[in-house]
Amino acid sequence: MLRYLLCLSVIIVGNEGQSFYKDSSECPGNLKWSTTGITIIGNGYGKRSDQLQYPEGLFIEPKKKILYVADASNNRIQKRYPSGEIKTAAGQANGAGGSTPNKLYSPGHVFADENENLFVADMMNQRIQYWEKDAKHGKTVAGNGSDGSALNEFNLADLDNERITRWASTYDPKTSAGTIIAGGNGAGLNPYQLNAPTGLYLDEPNNILYISNEESHSVTQWEMDTYGNRNIYAGIPGRPGNSPAQLMGPEGLTLDKYGNLYITDCMNHRIQMFCPNSVYGITIAGTGQIGNGNYDVIVQAQSGTGKTKTFILAVLQQLDVDCKDYQALILVPTRELAQRIHRVVLALGEYINVTCHACTGGVNVREDMKCLEANVQVVVSISGRIYDMLKRSALRSENIKMFIFDKADELLSRGFNEQIYDVFTMMPENVQVILLSITMLADVLEVATKFMNNPVKILFNREEQTLEDIRQFYVTALSIGRSGRFDRKGAAINVVTNNDRHILRDIEQFYNAQIQEMSLDSADLI
Repeated sequence: MLRYLLCLSVIIVGNEGQSFYKDSSECPGNLKWSTTGITIIGNGYGKRSDQLQYPEGLFIEPKKKILYVADASNNRIQKRYPSGEIKTAAGQANGAGGSTPNKLYSPGHVFADENENLFVADMMNQRIQYWEKDAKHGKTVAGNGSDGSALNEFNLADLDNERITRWASTYDPKTSAGTIIAGGNGAGLNPYQLNAPTGLYLDEPNNILYISNEESHSVTQWEMDTYGNRNIYAGIPGRPGNSPAQLMGPEGLTLDKYGNLYITDCMNHRIQMFCPNSVYGITIAGTGQIGNGNYDVIVQAQSGTGKTKTFILAVLQQLDVDCKDYQALILVPTRELAQRIHRVVLALGEYINVTCHACTGGVNVREDMKCLEANVQVVVSISGRIYDMLKRSALRSENIKMFIFDKADELLSRGFNEQIYDVFTMMPENVQVILLSITMLADVLEVATKFMNNPVKILFNREEQTLEDIRQFYVTALSIGRSGRFDRKGAAINVVTNNDRHILRDIEQFYNAQIQEMSLDSADLI
């Protein structure tokens, strides 16, 4: 839906009589909206009764609270009862489209009465269909099925004719024609013109028609008592944008009993609420970014494949950079890995000023608590220390939206399963869980079953688990255990990185011993 983005700075001078609202609770009705939505219909892309394909218009019948959805690419209208039952109300349940009376072809909008009878804008068939409850076919009540500009014809249900027409309740396919009640003056930006009218709402008590113009990015208010009175009610014609005063590709709209207008701001991926006489909209649903929610993900990835940078980039993309609270928690098996991930987060997030803390132990607990008080955005930790921080309430989890579990198989093999389970239970219910593991052992699968919601799985084939380009060696030893036992000789081999050299020197000083760099030929040590 996001076709383009035009960055535009707009200065609006308020006229007398205009109202300015900062929050929906200040508007008539004092309404407050949840910041998260609940999916009540739609379970992925498909033709099952609970699935949709490019849903367009929707309508909620106010008395029975039945939701109707124009399932455009499935060529049908679906209805959902308050009990959760879903049925096909018009068209074919299997999604078959056509122009015969028993079929629809890309329906765009729907209206229903309390008896569950429907009016459907059958877009590609250039007609309006009336579909009685439980009927096997519909009846044409407007349009003749042909594409044109005559008053008995539609062009995409009059979208491309730039007009709104009214039709009598009795229909004769030979003589019936519509009467223009709005538009009809060609496409344009003037108040007397429409521009791809896609949404329509009639305020019956005041006899005012609200029309959304998708191509001019505005909503027109049209008084029905006189053909001449109309004005731009929301948006700035011809100036799309994402500021509170702008719209981008508006479609559906409705009005509540308090006079608040709600607009589907499609290409801005949000629902805007325009309170009476206000030029600024208030976002009550959506974030302004395209998305369909966050899936839990299981990734099987070998070391050296670039998985660390991949998931860190995903974390950075999801961060709200203006929010300085904890938003992502990365759990790892070792202190060294935590420190490495910490460095990568800071390097990749340098230009968005991301804040990150490696909570790994090895320092005084108060030092970690002090760092966490700064409300860092990303926390990388081993399981023991983060569990301690959560229990002490030094780390607040309510705003954490991503929980990454890196090298899960190694982490769970260390015997801290119960502690890790406790960390999971302290996360918010809507947190996205990402589990990365080299192997899919029983412990890993148990975590997925207990704490992940229908995760997407990205796995590699068994034959790909060994990298052919890596040469592998082994060294034979009589036993594996502590070196330097009393009255015995041995060789202790330490694997260190450049960052570990200062620790190596501390060990030398403490034990008054010299640790030499290993010869490339291990036979020299024997």
